[in-house]
Amino acid sequence: MTGQILTFLAKNWKEITLVVLLLVVFAKNSYDTKNIIKAHETTEDSLKQQIQSLKDSHEREMRLRDEALARYQREIEELERRYDEKQQEIDRLTEEQKQDIIREFENDRQRIIERFINTYGIRYVE
Repeated sequence: MTGQILTFLAKNWKEITLVVLLLVVFAKNSYDTKNIIKAHETTEDSLKQQIQSLKDSHEREMRLRDEALARYQREIEELERRYDEKQQEIDRLTEEQKQDIIREFENDRQRIIERFINTYGIRYVE
């Protein structure tokens, strides 16, 4: 029996070698395919984590932006309110000053002349 096996192997060594090589190539291809699939899954998981991280970061930035816009709007409203108050005060003071100047002019001409000289730096000529 051993002689028949050796004769068979000697006669068909090329075919047997080809079958063994095909099995080796098939096994290597299967191993490489599994490694490629594993690498692909790892990369996919990593990308999903990165996308989720970017989404979280984007949501946080949008929330911060909305808070900043709300704060900006409140500050603008406060500034406008203060501006209106100051403008009213200026109008009131201006009107009071006009009335003071009119009273001074009616009562004391020299005093109004001095005021214009001090305020505007002009010289009064009669």
